[in-house]
Amino acid sequence: YVDIVMASEKGKIKHCKIQV
Repeated sequence: YVDIVMASEKGKIKHCKIQV
């Protein structure tokens, strides 16, 4: 799995795990 960290517009951090 690849863990991608995304910063949203409100300053919150999202962690998205994508299966490769």
